[in-house]
Amino acid sequence: MRTCLDNKTPIPAPERNQKDTLVPAVKAFNRKFPDYLLKAIDWAMEPKPENRPQTIEQFKQALVKP
Repeated sequence: MRTCLDNKTPIPAPERNQKDTLVPAVKAFNRKFPDYLLKAIDWAMEPKPENRPQTIEQFKQALVKP
């Protein structure tokens, strides 16, 4: 999803663990897309796997408009 927003492939998570320069989607695309969508994308883009959604169901719920 982030690739679609940026129109380029983001830096891989292992590299971002060393130095994360990726601007969060909630900042980079503020007012262009709904906040809940951007937060879900940022959650899925966490560099550490344990900080990302652990199931498809968790991610699907994050994509639902509150």
